[in-house]
Amino acid sequence: RFRQEAGQIWLGEHRMVLLHAEYLRGLSDELMATLGLGRAQGVLFRMGFASGQADAELVRSLLPGADIQTVMRLGPQIHGLEGLVVGTIERLELDVETGHYLADASWQSSWESEVQLEAFGESKAPSCFSQTGYASGYASALMGTLVIFKELACLSCGAAACRIVGRPAAEWGSDDPWVRLLEPD
Repeated sequence: RFRQEAGQIWLGEHRMVLLHAEYLRGLSDELMATLGLGRAQGVLFRMGFASGQADAELVRSLLPGADIQTVMRLGPQIHGLEGLVVGTIERLELDVETGHYLADASWQSSWESEVQLEAFGESKAPSCFSQTGYASGYASALMGTLVIFKELACLSCGAAACRIVGRPAAEWGSDDPWVRLLEPD
């Protein structure tokens, strides 16, 4: 909902802020310059994680009777609605009772990749940390267990599309660098 007279944008009960991608690039650049690459990646991942959790809670509240597959598949659509990326789930296996989760997805038009390419050129490492954080937070909130997505291929590294894979954190292991992004330093 747009409430122009009040200067507000709402998605469900969450107030949203429409920002220029250049603003977010500046914030990302500042984080990397002041905190260093590893710490900045963690901040961006945790920021995305919180956003994904909030959106999962919103979808659950709007569609209380929807099955888990439907609700899970709405995550990429909301992510796209927010202008962050166009996501496609290629494979999704889940069982809330047993904690089984496996997702393979691709992204087009990733704002983080586009910013990386525009500001610094092609990278040797993936750049979509807030977006993988978002996918992790969204899936974790719905599964009731910690799910971590890793970016295996990235537009900013020269790939045709970003590719992410999500599994329960326990399957990646506690020492995995993507799992450790959730640990504030």
